[in-house]
Amino acid sequence: MYKYLALFFITATLALPASAQQQTAKLFKSYEYNQAKSEFLAKDGFYDCSTDFGREALCLDSVDFIGHEFGAVFYFMGDKLISVMLADEYEDQLYYQIAGALAKTFTLTAMDSDTERLDLLELARTVQDRADYDAKVNAFESLSLERGELTYIFIEGQAREFEGKKNVVDAVQTLPLGTREADFRVVENEEGSYMFVSFNQPRLTSIKVKQSMQQPVEDF
Repeated sequence: MYKYLALFFITATLALPASAQQQTAKLFKSYEYNQAKSEFLAKDGFYDCSTDFGREALCLDSVDFIGHEFGAVFYFMGDKLISVMLADEYEDQLYYQIAGALAKTFTLTAMDSDTERLDLLELARTVQDRADYDAKVNAFESLSLERGELTYIFIEGQAREFEGKKNVVDAVQTLPLGTREADFRVVENEEGSYMFVSFNQPRLTSIKVKQSMQQPVEDF
């Protein structure tokens, strides 16, 4: 069913801030990280879908991306927006359109199956040659799609910005705050075939979680 995309995206070379609680940065279009949940509840069309998606989720039935209408899920932490996910049924043409749109401003850095991750930055440092690299990427992508689940991990920026990075974790930790991650996930199960695109801010969310853990708690 799915077409293999990974090698099309791959080129030959591949202390906490004071507070992340109020840090804003772009997530998707006009939606910003840390945007207040109350702003969404005040607008028409948004509704609670936490039963289906958890994490204080709100949904919107129609959001435009690349000229196509997607369903959208907005995830919150402490009533502040942290991620936007677009969702629709799988279509070959749309699959390629999404991938092409992401590749313009993001770089493919990893792939996740349902059980493991292939870190493409780390792989580029350890393989013998490009043929070995391509073979490992193709094998992982093929097996994951056959098993019905694969996520392409894109990080905002051009491929040259990731040269010399040890792995994806190293890349995320050393890129500027406000650098987005886009996770393009394809899933096939007994209910059908679907595509999801999630936009998030990995560094800001990591900092937010760490700061929340450092806050004092009541005595118990």
